[in-house]
Amino acid sequence: MGVLDAPICRGRFAADEGTLLALVGGKADVVERGRAVYGCFCSDYAHLGDVGHGQVGKTMNNLLLWINAVGLIEAGRLAESTGIDLAKLRAALLMSSGASDALKEWDMISFTWALKDMQIVADLTDKAGLSLPITGAIKELVNPPKWTGTP
Repeated sequence: MGVLDAPICRGRFAADEGTLLALVGGKADVVERGRAVYGCFCSDYAHLGDVGHGQVGKTMNNLLLWINAVGLIEAGRLAESTGIDLAKLRAALLMSSGASDALKEWDMISFTWALKDMQIVADLTDKAGLSLPITGAIKELVNPPKWTGTP
């Protein structure tokens, strides 16, 4: 018997298409045995190291997505303030150095799962004793406001 941690990336649209990505942590022989199972619903399978490293990989993936998405929101607000057509701007940016999966799949991005994963990021940051200002800003942006009185 062996243990894997294998969080899944790419979301519900990839699940429908069978193109999910498993980020896997575990011993190499166990990872290889798991490949057949995950191959039923994942087109990609990445071994990242020991048990726990799959979750770290997933967390880093989500952090980068959030940083990119928040940057896109801010860029969009600034662009809107000039009166530019955002659909035309998006099409142009997809051909430029501003292109990203977050921009390409903008209509499918959701932050509904962000708070749980940001708690993992915060724990990792605290344990490592790191000061990550962009990560802190993202954490604040995905953290729902706490009501101190009646709404």
